[in-house]
Amino acid sequence: MWDAHCHRLCSRLSVMTLTRASRFPNFRHEADLLAAVAIPGRECGSCTLCCKLFAVPAIDKPAGQWCQHCTPGKGCNIYRDRPGVCQAWNCGWRIWRWLGEEWYPLRSKIVINPNVSSDPDQSAIDVHVDPAYRDQWRKPEYLSQLRLLARRGLEGELKFRVIINIDGLRKWIVLPNKEVEFNRFQKVAKAAEHQATCWLC
Repeated sequence: MWDAHCHRLCSRLSVMTLTRASRFPNFRHEADLLAAVAIPGRECGSCTLCCKLFAVPAIDKPAGQWCQHCTPGKGCNIYRDRPGVCQAWNCGWRIWRWLGEEWYPLRSKIVINPNVSSDPDQSAIDVHVDPAYRDQWRKPEYLSQLRLLARRGLEGELKFRVIINIDGLRKWIVLPNKEVEFNRFQKVAKAAEHQATCWLC
């Protein structure tokens, strides 16, 4: 229900005429957003935050709890036999060179799940924040980049939305000049919908 409503809001956002920002995140081509292969040298190291934040249904692992097979700070104890979804997935920091070192999850307490696709109704950059540092994404060094990224997602040829996710319960849509919170268990208020779809009004 929430996802369907979010898709409708962001579809309306994508057709708005926006004033261009002075700079955008530094990726050369829209196709860079579709990359899935890890960049040489960008290793997980001692970061295991994805093993805490994401749900893995194949092993009955809920979101927001440490995986039973993970040793925090060291890695996966069933690495060779880990689920296919774990084998195929890389976080945004590992595959997108234009994300600086400040986005390394162990430092930022943020894991970016790249869900960018050619389908604008499904395309998103999901920003998962460690609940123990729930306001981390609001720090200027992160929020300023997220807003620029949101603008790029609205204006670029490849459309996407930027979503903040904490605990899977609290979510925000990031806009070029503000953030609008949604609660997946409640209907979106008219005032919030107006803000989300008409930020230049």
